[in-house]
Amino acid sequence: MLTRDERILNRSCSAIIVDPTSAFHDWLDSAVGGERFQPSAAERDIPEERSVWVVPEVASFSSEEVFWDFIESAKPAMLAVELHRVLSDASQYPDEMNSQTFDRFFQVSLRDEVGDLTQIGVVRG
Repeated sequence: MLTRDERILNRSCSAIIVDPTSAFHDWLDSAVGGERFQPSAAERDIPEERSVWVVPEVASFSSEEVFWDFIESAKPAMLAVELHRVLSDASQYPDEMNSQTFDRFFQVSLRDEVGDLTQIGVVRG
């Protein structure tokens, strides 16, 4: 029987990269006591710290439309996690925690092939 880690390593998957929009940066600047960050959230944005979500491989769905429906249904939960990464006080979150707010705050891009260096013998050691 495979361990959980072995199942993850052997699983084909895709990845969603989440990029904040200017609306997100504006919201974040205003959410912290109404005071503007110095520097602003946009100026402090670090591309290397953007979230990457591992998701089932697009080909595992009956169609690409079904895959995107799956992503759409996950957006409220993803929104909560993304906001918690930068602001732990949920009382400051937007009233509408839905896929429309996610779409206003973030853009997603799909990477359908996700490589695993450990699978080709490149390991840290």
